[in-house]
Amino acid sequence: MRGNEKRFLTYMCFQSIPGRAALTGAVVLLSACSSVQNTAPGYEANADSGPSKFSGPMIAIPPGNFVMGDDRSSQPDERPAHRVHVDAFLLSAYEVTLGQFRLFLAATGYQNHLPCWGWEGQRLAFQEEWSWLDPGFPQSDNHPVACISWQDAQAYVQWINIQLKPKKPFRLPSEAEWEYAVRVGRYDRFPWGDEVDGTKLNCWSCRDPYEYTSPVGSFAANPYGLFDMSGNQWEWVEDCYSDNYNNAPAVAAVTRAPECRSHVLRGGSWADNDNFLRAAYRVPYQNGYRQQSFGFRLAQDAP
Repeated sequence: MRGNEKRFLTYMCFQSIPGRAALTGAVVLLSACSSVQNTAPGYEANADSGPSKFSGPMIAIPPGNFVMGDDRSSQPDERPAHRVHVDAFLLSAYEVTLGQFRLFLAATGYQNHLPCWGWEGQRLAFQEEWSWLDPGFPQSDNHPVACISWQDAQAYVQWINIQLKPKKPFRLPSEAEWEYAVRVGRYDRFPWGDEVDGTKLNCWSCRDPYEYTSPVGSFAANPYGLFDMSGNQWEWVEDCYSDNYNNAPAVAAVTRAPECRSHVLRGGSWADNDNFLRAAYRVPYQNGYRQQSFGFRLAQDAP
């Protein structure tokens, strides 16, 4: 069900703990609670052949510099804003779909029995039967896969690299790459400006026709040719979470830490209001945590 009460609870789970250490704490809270171009509607991943069958089209993102973070934000983990250089790289035009993930499951029998959290009316909970194949709402193969943990995304990446043996291995994007790709040279709160435009994406506070996920490519791409960078599904990135940008590198290096337990999601989802859709917004979750609104997309180094 889609409604104000669900988004209010989402908001409370992320925001009600004092301070933005809250977001690391949100994992504890949720556990304790029980966590340029044209649109391409109906993109069918399985209709592709070769590498794109598993990844979708890979878009070449040019090198450049941008301002990462947002000093206007009240969230300390988005500050200080700082300039970052990003080398050229490739990023999937679409979020990984259920159809693509289904190929992985069929080939490997991959299983992870940790639960998938989601909404039952006004309550965040999990059902044993909720999974990638049935996240608690209907999906077709051209919807973004749901109920994905960072570990699940890494398992898919490992499998696709074994299958394809690419010269440049597939991976998750870094945080800096992701934010650079969504900003497209701008320092606005959203990919299209400083005000949310509910006609451009799938979110709770938008005027879109979807109750849950939408088929990938249902809304216009950004100038790079990337779809659903805001809304639809949260997207895991490669980085370990850090709670501020103090002493952040001036290049798009991945933040790593020994025995890192929480990685970062970006972009917001169908279940979120506009605050979570901002280009600078970040949220950490434990590596094995799954939720209905969690997915991912693929990246590669440039050839």
